[in-house]
Amino acid sequence: MENLNNILWVKKILGTKEISGIEKIRSAEQNSVFKIETDLGSYILKEGPNLAGEKDRLVWLEGKLPTPKVVGWQEQSGQDMLLMTCIEGDDLANLVRKIPTEKVVQILAQTLHMIHDTDISKCPFGEKTADSVFIHGDACLPNFILLGEQLNGIIDLGNAGIGTKETDLAAAVWSLNYNYGPELGVPFLETYGVPSPTEEYAEELILKYEGDWSERFKEEENGETRNEKKIRR
Repeated sequence: MENLNNILWVKKILGTKEISGIEKIRSAEQNSVFKIETDLGSYILKEGPNLAGEKDRLVWLEGKLPTPKVVGWQEQSGQDMLLMTCIEGDDLANLVRKIPTEKVVQILAQTLHMIHDTDISKCPFGEKTADSVFIHGDACLPNFILLGEQLNGIIDLGNAGIGTKETDLAAAVWSLNYNYGPELGVPFLETYGVPSPTEEYAEELILKYEGDWSERFKEEENGETRNEKKIRR
């Protein structure tokens, strides 16, 4: 965040004169993400195009799930700035082999149940069907933050909304496969409650996730939607 006007905007929103540190924490295809340290605490700033969808979802989810709170918002000349509270801790991908794999599987399954149990009766994001639930939309390990061995928050909700459980299960199995190898797909599905999951079904979910994201990137190139392409999932 080298733009002085952006720094001044953050100071104005927070009502502080002191920013003690700015760290770029994630590279993305379109958006830049910074952790900002101030005398009032830590905050996250996203800069990039088309962040309104994520902002709207975070506002709607406040009090429903442990998500960041929107502190500031600005849209100017195609460049959005979304300032949020910072959820402290390590993400599940960073905790690979630091906590038991059984704990990772348990936390991931429990967190997806928490998300999927969110009341969608007044959800404005998506179309309801008989099998609809509220979904994260990209349920990969880096999007779940732990403090110690307890869930502390859920991030990157720009694709959240009404959908089917299989969308999140596919992302979770793909990410477990990427970070740990193929041996955790079936145990995760069993822990979540999928009846008699097989290795073949786990592989189908991985292919589904890859296909879904391929379609999203094509839509992004056509200017139809906004999705970040994360370097690490």
